[in-house]
Amino acid sequence: MGLFRDSWTWSDGNSSSFRNWDVSENVLSDNWNPNTQQCARLSEQKRWKSENCNQKRPFICYGDPVKPEVTQKNVVKLVFHSDLDMTDPKNYKLIMDKIQEQIGQSGVKVTWKTPPTKKKKAKEKSDFDCPHRRV
Repeated sequence: MGLFRDSWTWSDGNSSSFRNWDVSENVLSDNWNPNTQQCARLSEQKRWKSENCNQKRPFICYGDPVKPEVTQKNVVKLVFHSDLDMTDPKNYKLIMDKIQEQIGQSGVKVTWKTPPTKKKKAKEKSDFDCPHRRV
């Protein structure tokens, strides 16, 4: 009828539905003893072969893949209309402390980015700007 009792399990006790037996392996052969604990080993052809569990061999541990921690970045642009000098570090700290107080222990990280300051271009010298020129 094709029915059989599946006695193979992983070392953690879970059932083993994946099959990759070597074609020469016959778990129902004469040397198969269902009363002894059998282990599976990897053959040279990368297929499974049964073996006595007392035989010491290297082993492979498998676990579920570690899922990388997902982080999300939301950028919020705020515009302040205030008489406060926003370049003053005291004012910056005051505002950041208030934001952190409102957010609480939510795990949200807040950073403050100030726009780059515009640097004035250095005046380019020309032949006409020579300090030693005679008029």
